[in-house]
Amino acid sequence: MRFDEPLIAVPVYETDTSTFGKPISYSVLNCAADCKCVFHGSTEPHSPFTEVEPQTGQVIVKSFPPNNTFTAGRYTTRLTVVCTSSALDAEARTTVVVDWHPIPRFRQPTAITILGNTPLNTWLTLLAPENQFPYQLQYTTTSSAVEIDPDTGAVTLLTALLPGSYPIVFTVSEVAQAPVNVSLNILVTSGFQSAKFRENEVAVVCDSLTGEDLSVDLGTDTAADVEFDIFGEQAKCVVHQKVTLPQPGGGFSVSVNVQKRPNTFCGVTFEATLILHSSSGSSDAAVLKFSGCPAGTETE
Repeated sequence: MRFDEPLIAVPVYETDTSTFGKPISYSVLNCAADCKCVFHGSTEPHSPFTEVEPQTGQVIVKSFPPNNTFTAGRYTTRLTVVCTSSALDAEARTTVVVDWHPIPRFRQPTAITILGNTPLNTWLTLLAPENQFPYQLQYTTTSSAVEIDPDTGAVTLLTALLPGSYPIVFTVSEVAQAPVNVSLNILVTSGFQSAKFRENEVAVVCDSLTGEDLSVDLGTDTAADVEFDIFGEQAKCVVHQKVTLPQPGGGFSVSVNVQKRPNTFCGVTFEATLILHSSSGSSDAAVLKFSGCPAGTETE
């Protein structure tokens, strides 16, 4: 006896509830009446949301895992199904890979504050889904005030804005998934200046022992207001650390040190996006351009 396929990969979408409670379409061939099927060694974090049909070995998705159970690199459940028959004195195995596609969630509320004289085409913010969402998204908006990159979610200023509040809605969609709306409120003021990177593009040498430091202009934010994270798939390859130093005249300066993470490989050269978040609701981004990385000598 044997399975139709030794490896089956199945995408499961949170919005497609019609798939829940139904078996994935494959079966054991020539399985005797005493055939018994079980999961073997299933310790994946989302395996409790699946079960195996004991007579056929078909995997059933019981329900969709909660969004807060997904983390970077943990959107796939790999299950081994083993079916045995004492009558046939035989065993069949297959591997089922479930790719979970949750609805992309974004930090809410999303708001940024800019000066009224901000130049056109200035980078404003990045619509980044939570939990390092791994699938490709498409971004659109009908607003004439801003432009959004359809592939990356980077928002830039398209129109000069007078002081005031400008609510903008973006539509975000993934293939085979119902689109979601993300709201962004742009607050335009004549005198407020939030924390920003001094440089928005930085070269980093992979084998540097000290990495690179990115300085931050705090504006009216304080050192405690500012935090950093890495956006996208390359987050696994970058280590960043906030550095706060006291100043002679009082207060603190803030910078962030970035280095390539040891024992990872993202390419001989690669780019990563470092995001600055402040408690005032503003954000900024810097593109880190890594070079001189060892070629194929490190573990992914």
